Amino acid sequence: MKRFYKKECESVCEYTLPDYMGDVKKILSVSAKAQPSGKFASDGELECSGIVSYDILYSDSEGKLTHAALSSDYDITFSVDSERYLDSFVSATAASPTLRLNGPRKLTAKSVVTNNLTLMLEDAVTTAGSAFADGFSPEVDRRSLQVEGRIFSSRSEREYAEEAERLADVIADDVEIIATSGAVRILESEAVDGAVKVKGEMIITVIVRTREQPPFAIRKTVPFEQNVDFATLTPGMAVSSDALLSSVSAGVADDGAEGSVVTVNAICEITCMTAENREVTPIVDAYLKNRDTDGTYRDFSYTELLGMGSLDNSFEASVMRSEVGCEDIRDVIYAAFTLRDVEYKVVKGGLDISANATVCAVACEINDKNEPQYLPLKFSSPMQLGVNCGFPIPEGAEIELELIPIDARHTILEDKITFKCSLTLKWSVAKNHTVRVMSECNVVSASDSPQNKSTVTVYYPDSEESLFDIAKRFHTTCAKIAGDNSLSDATFSSRDSATSLGIKKLIIR
Repeated sequence: MKRFYKKECESVCEYTLPDYMGDVKKILSVSAKAQPSGKFASDGELECSGIVSYDILYSDSEGKLTHAALSSDYDITFSVDSERYLDSFVSATAASPTLRLNGPRKLTAKSVVTNNLTLMLEDAVTTAGSAFADGFSPEVDRRSLQVEGRIFSSRSEREYAEEAERLADVIADDVEIIATSGAVRILESEAVDGAVKVKGEMIITVIVRTREQPPFAIRKTVPFEQNVDFATLTPGMAVSSDALLSSVSAGVADDGAEGSVVTVNAICEITCMTAENREVTPIVDAYLKNRDTDGTYRDFSYTELLGMGSLDNSFEASVMRSEVGCEDIRDVIYAAFTLRDVEYKVVKGGLDISANATVCAVACEINDKNEPQYLPLKFSSPMQLGVNCGFPIPEGAEIELELIPIDARHTILEDKITFKCSLTLKWSVAKNHTVRVMSECNVVSASDSPQNKSTVTVYYPDSEESLFDIAKRFHTTCAKIAGDNSLSDATFSSRDSATSLGIKKLIIR
């Protein structure tokens, strides 16, 4: 059974601006962030829900830069195997946010939410039936499987409060906080005794305005180190971490008589995950020497992990001023990247990834009256990225890929504007298998088996028969066939066919 699923749903909301906010004259930018909030497993289905938060910057009827925040719910259902389901981790991203203006004060927002589901499954394969009870000792054939297992930590939460910037000669009453946004980047995840040591940084942007200055952006990078409890973890195990800012805000206070200080507050939530292959040895067949048995079989689907990893990267996108109508741009107040049409191609030892990167930004110009005016800046640029997995990827492998834009910075040149985006990439490669295993083996009746007769049979194996198959046919054991035919332990314990082992005929006593 697959352990990773990707599924999309839509989230829509309607919003009426409160009376204290100005009418919408021009939409400048719309961004959306999805945050899972709950999950419930029952009757073969996993129901997941969450919230999409929209941040909207617009120019009001007086030309003033204004921020509006609204949110909508979403829910989605996945089909899961109830008997094997143990736990799951869901991450979500909101893409393609759109905003429709139904009037000067009424908005309708919509986005597509991509839900990435990772399952933690029970991989014990049990076999029942009377042949395993009442003192019977059946001959069994087992198969050794490498089965991927994923384990999730509990979510760790930590609150941060940091000084972002001091504004000299500006008192708090003269400072207006327009909008606050943030992202978190994981730089390192290391397994220690019973925990994961996570290092990362939060990048928080605050758009402020003073009586003397038009809106400008303040950036604050907050490094952090957090130990996340993970009782089943041992040092050296491969781990990855997922983090989000569930809350981010900013405030301003007087700093004595000379100025003010802008502070940022954030709540960071971290979840860690480990994935490794575990050896599982199900019974694929069984029988009794002195009794007839009736076996029931089923297909067991599992995933074998081939490799996983994460990396930090970045890419740039540029646009000529003349192409976006920003000839007299003074500043870029806000910028964000979204990735669409993500595709990958398997190459030797890795992946070639391509996507369409869209930049949504808000630019500020000063008009002839020395007043700020705001322009939406939006353009797209192709992005390419290579990942070295360190091993050849087999045909038909299941590839889990997640690209997370973290931060956007800009450089204003004479003829163009360049944006640089930090990016976190998570990947894993696995192979899906299905094997026929025994689920039940019951005693049918006493058997008049060949071993109770004084007969000798010369048997010529078929091309597909193993020694186990032959022993089951004649109600004897592999060990006896091996002894009677002077076969080594390695030969008779092999699951290969007898003919592939060079055996042309066997003496069955």
